[in-house]
This record gives sequence, C-alpha cells and structure tokens, in this order.
Amino acid sequence: MKTNFFGLDVGNQTIKIAFLRKEKEKYFLYALGEAKTQGELSTPNGEVKAAEAVKRLMGDLEIKERVVVSALPESAVISRVLSFPPMKEEEVYRAIFYEAETFVPYPLNKVQIDYQVIEKTPRRSLVFVVAAPKELIKQRTSFLQSVGLVPLALETTATALARVFGNETGQPVMILDIGAKSSTMLVTKNKAVYLTRSLPFGGEAFTRAIALSLGMDPLKAEEYKKAYGFLKEEWEGKIRKAMEEIFLHLLEEVKKGLLTFKEEWNEEIKVLIVSGGGALMPGLTDELVNRLGIEVQIGQPLEKVEKTPQAKMVISEEKELPKFAVAIGLAMRE
Repeated sequence: MKTNFFGLDVGNQTIKIAFLRKEKEKYFLYALGEAKTQGELSTPNGEVKAAEAVKRLMGDLEIKERVVVSALPESAVISRVLSFPPMKEEEVYRAIFYEAETFVPYPLNKVQIDYQVIEKTPRRSLVFVVAAPKELIKQRTSFLQSVGLVPLALETTATALARVFGNETGQPVMILDIGAKSSTMLVTKNKAVYLTRSLPFGGEAFTRAIALSLGMDPLKAEEYKKAYGFLKEEWEGKIRKAMEEIFLHLLEEVKKGLLTFKEEWNEEIKVLIVSGGGALMPGLTDELVNRLGIEVQIGQPLEKVEKTPQAKMVISEEKELPKFAVAIGLAMRE
C-alpha cells in the first residue's frame, strides 16, 4: 500500500504545504497553503515559531497525515553532475566517493552522499550527486519530529523544482526560483538536474533597494515592489530604477548559467521558467526576455494537477501559485 505524505517547504519567512495524491498517472490536489513563520529556522525561537506555524497550517488544511517530504536549503548542500565510463551499479558509489573528495568542502565522514543516475549510454553514465552535512540533516529531522512528523525523505529544492517544471522531451529548461532571502537556479532535462546554483539574494534584496533609494519604510517598499515592479510607465519608472542593480546581479548569474550549460553539454537553453514569490513582480518576465532574448514563462506548478472539489486552500490569491512550486514538487515525489 502506498504511503500518503505531504510536501513541506520551510522558508525564512513562510512555510508552505502541498498535499497531492497520484491516481492513474494523474495528480490530484487535496490541500495547499502557507503560513508565516515569524522567525528563521536557524534560531531556537525561530524553530519554535516555525513548528507552531506548521501545526497551525496543518490544522487549517485538515491534514491528518504524519509522513512528510521536506527540502534542505540549496545553499547548504553541494551538488554536481559527474561523468563516468560504463560501470556496474555497485561500483558507482565507490567512484562517487572518490570524486567527492575534489569538490565537497567538508570531511566526507561529516556528509551524507546521495546520487541519481540521470543518463546511461554505452559510452558513459551521468550521475547527479548531492552531499549534505549530516548535522543539517539531523537538525531538520529533529525539527520535523518535534512537530510530530515522520520524514520520508529530505530533498533539495532543485530536485523538487525539476519534478514540477521539467519535461521529458529531451529539451533543457532553466528554472529560476526567487525566494525571500535567496534564489535557486537550475537546468533540468528529462526532469533530471544537470546544473544548480544557489544565489545569495532574493525578493528582500529588491525591497531593500527600493526602501534605500526612495527613503521608504520597508513595508511600503514591499507593497510598491509588488504593485509596480519593473513597469517603466508606473511611478515614473522609479521603482524599476531602484531595483536595477540587484536585477543586473541576477541577470549576470542567469547568463553565466546559460553559458556554463552550453559549454559543458553543447546545448542551448531556449526557455527560462521563473517561480517563487519574486516571479510575481510586474514586468519581470518582459525585462528578462528583453535582456536574454529567450522565452521566459512564469511557472504554473499546478498546470498538470487537478484540484479536487474538497481541496482545502489557504492562499491569498490564485496568481500567487508560483510561490508553491517547491512544496508541490516535494508532494510529487514517487
């Protein structure tokens, strides 16, 4: 019998829950919602507040399941795609362990290594490798257990995003998930992760830039960011101009990612999908199209999911669904 579980995305400002079930190759949505954490998980008080938020949201969504799939922050894990000559399955891990010494900045006995073979041909095997500090895994597991939850798995945000937005056409797609304090950029092909980067800035950096440039209260700056974003004709373009420096940092990282993938795999990326709360800034997709010259879409994580009549929803507006991409991807684990 298949275990019922839900996806839990614990962020710096909010926690998000998605509960799906798969029936005959189709996903059905039963619950989706978010709640403010009122503190960062890395602090004792923040952990207490986050636990309270999880319990409260589970109650609001009427979720009785106790098994959960959650995510580790992309900034705290190390991931690489490694290429090996054809070898037996039992030889793969030994080869990975040997290679890990060259790119993991911790003693190998302090990390947990997991991997997925993403491509196998008579000439080579491509393996996506993730190394996570054991202390981080222990802390996140302890947090989930404090809420009365049983972790089925701890994944990376990149893996969850690839599951939601990846396709099986063989065409590579770049995904940019803009969170509150940080962002995740990755390239997926056939729903496997080929490249991933954690960017140390997100929506809060744009808000701070507006507040400092225009002498605004941060709360007001946040409202103006959400209302006017990169629209040139709004507020005489002052909001857009205030965010220009942060945007250029973001743009540079995206360009580096596009170039790196092309150099490593000899393929061009023609589609960029933007998700996370930052994806909702007005005019962002047009700005990216103009600067990059490729197709840019706002990610729709429920595009392949059918909402059930009894589905419980705790969200502000339907347009905010891109914020739930990671939680939905976690809930799609098979």
